[in-house]
Amino acid sequence: MSTTYQGSNLPVQNGQTIDAAQITGSGAASSPGLDVQFAPNSDWFLVWKGNGIIRLNINVPIIHAGSTVLISLSEFSDVSKPAASRFIGSARFAIYNIAPREGGVQIWAEVNWPNPINIYFSILVS
Repeated sequence: MSTTYQGSNLPVQNGQTIDAAQITGSGAASSPGLDVQFAPNSDWFLVWKGNGIIRLNINVPIIHAGSTVLISLSEFSDVSKPAASRFIGSARFAIYNIAPREGGVQIWAEVNWPNPINIYFSILVS
């Protein structure tokens, strides 16, 4: 298996770790020691520009090894308002694996497009 980062703005290395940001006004973080299954859903996001196959470690403090994590990808057009400018274009996206861990999630995804494009990672934790 080879990993490509064509056009990525991330360093070329497996296991790159980046921080996701919480979407304001939706969900709430669980308290330390609280079982995550009883915590409210919490929405997080990450923006990235690139293409190819990527493996990322995304830091989200409320994720635990037993958390349920759902991730979707979409293209966006306005870097100042990425969530408000998402759309479905001609590029194909795929999430191959999602592995929650303490304090974050590891993902393996593909952006099938010949040039770097703006990608919005929407992360739902419950």
